[in-house]
Amino acid sequence: MNTTFELSEINTMIGPLFMAGIPGYELDESTESMIREWRLGGVILFSRNILNPEQLKELCLSIQEKSLQYHGVPVFISIDQEGGRVSRLKELFTPFKGSEYIGKAKDPEKEALEFAQITAKELKEMGINMNLAPVLDVMREEVNECLAGRMFGDDPELVSRLGAIVISEFQRQGIISVSKHFPGLGAVGKDPHKELPVIDIPPNELYSIDIYPYRSAIESGVSGIMTSHAIYPSIDRDNPATTSRKIIQEILREELGFQGIVITDDLEMGAIREKFGSTAESSYHALKAGADILLISENHDEAREGMELIRERILKGIIAMERIYISNKRIMDLKKRFLAPLFKY
Repeated sequence: MNTTFELSEINTMIGPLFMAGIPGYELDESTESMIREWRLGGVILFSRNILNPEQLKELCLSIQEKSLQYHGVPVFISIDQEGGRVSRLKELFTPFKGSEYIGKAKDPEKEALEFAQITAKELKEMGINMNLAPVLDVMREEVNECLAGRMFGDDPELVSRLGAIVISEFQRQGIISVSKHFPGLGAVGKDPHKELPVIDIPPNELYSIDIYPYRSAIESGVSGIMTSHAIYPSIDRDNPATTSRKIIQEILREELGFQGIVITDDLEMGAIREKFGSTAESSYHALKAGADILLISENHDEAREGMELIRERILKGIIAMERIYISNKRIMDLKKRFLAPLFKY
């Protein structure tokens, strides 16, 4: 086997671990090149990518067509459609008031189901196959602006119940559900988009309140869980959850028994940059801790730097190929479960 082929093969094992953003309304050459050269695993869509339903559907179709043309494997096409202020599909789609409204409604279960039913249908019609929702953070008395309106409430039982309804309905309709932000951001005091928060609460509070809804989510068969960019000193004094082996491997995998994919929150956020200095280094540390999908929502140069750094450390023996195979298998199993009709075998 020549070196060029070996490197190409490694590339197509690394690319599936990354999820990247797209600059505009059409598939651009930079994104297409990552699909072609690295077998990019997924894309994330924002308001900047949505002009109208026809354009959005064409964008999703073109992304899948290129991935199938080059590799025969579809990509995850994800979006944050939580309802309320975090809704990338705006006026042209059915509006919802958000999780806090649902939690306070006279019949919250009915509202949650209606949100999930309509949202899943609209996403599927556009060609979107993954929703980075629901938020399972549990509200505290002091709510940071970054989470305002996005939580179902302050009762872990209610959050668990409503989250399970949303997850089950999304996935019943073929939309992969990713709950967030494990192990919980409800008590956060700083905005992780800007700086690294420290959530210094005792383990019994973390387990009885923040982690509690994830047990229900896992029992409901949630396919993905997104980690938070916060440090929880009672569990791991040094590492944010996104790069903490204790939180991802020991708690989420071993204690809670989660077998699905672990997705990082955006690795371009201020919180994670502050800790590791670069998005590429953050990608490496998240992978080492047990994350399966590394989310870089905007800068393609930083996504490529992350891919190249991981390739370099594989070639140097710092990262074992077995670690890469494990995440690739989880990703491929999920794609075959939800996207089977798209595969070119």
